[in-house]
Amino acid sequence: FPSHDISKRLLELGKIEHLGFSGYTHDALLTAKEKNPIWTIFEVPENILDGRLKNSKEISELAASDNLFFIRSVFLQGLLLMRTESMPTKFLEYKEIFDQLNDLAVRLDVTVLDLCLSYISKIQWSSGNIIAAASTTQLDEILDYNEIREEFDFLQKLPNQVLDPRQWDNLP
Repeated sequence: FPSHDISKRLLELGKIEHLGFSGYTHDALLTAKEKNPIWTIFEVPENILDGRLKNSKEISELAASDNLFFIRSVFLQGLLLMRTESMPTKFLEYKEIFDQLNDLAVRLDVTVLDLCLSYISKIQWSSGNIIAAASTTQLDEILDYNEIREEFDFLQKLPNQVLDPRQWDNLP
């Protein structure tokens, strides 16, 4: 990554509007901002079975100070949208958690996609979302999702080794 001097110069010249960081953890994000105060845009992971960043006081304060936070990993690389029968076996240890999400969707008569997007739509510090679609059909579903007003904090959360795709190869 360019040094602070080069980064600062690019900003001053108007060649770029923002510099930022894409991280995986709350601590990494805060450390990056502390060491690079000119960074003002951040990509952060958050989803309905994560919740590690949703209520972060530090992120809320940074967002209120003209920093932008874009949520990624909304569907956890598609894992949250899979039926448990279709999941790779290494995730079946967490079947109960995934089933709880699927059961909630059935009970509310909505899709898991609706639940995932509704969850992130309620995050106050979010400047927007980064979402990938696996097909044009899924893109249509994303664009036409049904917002659910219910809160989802009661859902059991996945452990860090599942929430961080960099660690998936290490799962048994």
